[in-house]
Amino acid sequence: MRTIISNHQKENGFTLMEIIITLIVAAILGAVLVQLMGTNMLRSGTAVIRAQNHYNLTEIMDKITIDYKRLMAADSTSALETLKGYIENGNISDNDPYYGEYTWETKYIAFDPGTNREKSEGEGDTILKITITKDEQTIVALFTK
Repeated sequence: MRTIISNHQKENGFTLMEIIITLIVAAILGAVLVQLMGTNMLRSGTAVIRAQNHYNLTEIMDKITIDYKRLMAADSTSALETLKGYIENGNISDNDPYYGEYTWETKYIAFDPGTNREKSEGEGDTILKITITKDEQTIVALFTK
């Protein structure tokens, strides 16, 4: 028997074109995955930070409320005016009391008895409206004599 020897050898491995196409597809999928994961990873801490900021703002309002109750027990006639001064200066670290970092708005208000809505301008000094804002979160409180 004669053995036929072939010059054609069996091909092993991948062609250059197959390797290039595989690398391109892997690069595109990797870029999409990095973009998707990067966005989600950056946003994942937002809820935690908002909760911390809300807690800090609530803590500031609690300190103000404690001072209000203490002022009312000591002298109810000037408690609101003193509290207003505390709030307007309570975000400066050298002052006493120091509540923390916040922006504020204070004003005396009155309500229209017919509609129970706030009038455009407050009359008298029986209701003090306090608005405290920190990191895009706001708390509003009313203090009365």
